[in-house]
Amino acid sequence: MPEQKARYVLPALDPECLRRLAESIHEPAIFLKICASTEQVLPLLPEHWRVAPRSYFMTASADAMETGKSVPEGYRLSVQKEEWGHLATVTDEEGALAAHGRMVLEQGWAIFDRIETNESHRRRRLGSTVMRALQAQALRDGAQGGLLAATVAGERLYASLGWTVLSDYTSAFIPPPSPTSAFPR
Repeated sequence: MPEQKARYVLPALDPECLRRLAESIHEPAIFLKICASTEQVLPLLPEHWRVAPRSYFMTASADAMETGKSVPEGYRLSVQKEEWGHLATVTDEEGALAAHGRMVLEQGWAIFDRIETNESHRRRRLGSTVMRALQAQALRDGAQGGLLAATVAGERLYASLGWTVLSDYTSAFIPPPSPTSAFPR
């Protein structure tokens, strides 16, 4: 992501590892992604670090992944193979991007990322359309299951598609220099 120079993902909270890593980073836009709650992570970070709004780390077994093919009327779905994985896009009748998402297969797991629906196209099942298309591709590629990080709003969508929460998921970062920060401590 353009606003993220690097990401360190910690699948479990190791307080000493997190402290050392956070203290070694001095520039903005390097993110720490930790499978733990904000309440557990925040006390371990230096004062100048911030955390993003609450999110969740979720999973689905291959058996739970829904793969329906229906696309809401007036929209077109495309799934393309990219160098890094697969990109699903939904466009409207004029060809404007309405929703999109990414999926990459890593060590037998499908990792879903950046599933988004543009504001003017929300509440039309487009997020579900993108997820089902990417889940179908993941299963064709032999995925044993899926993993993703979800916002509070996204968690409801993914739960409706058979996904379950494994843990809270905290994103921590040093904000860029500015008079105010988007995410208060």
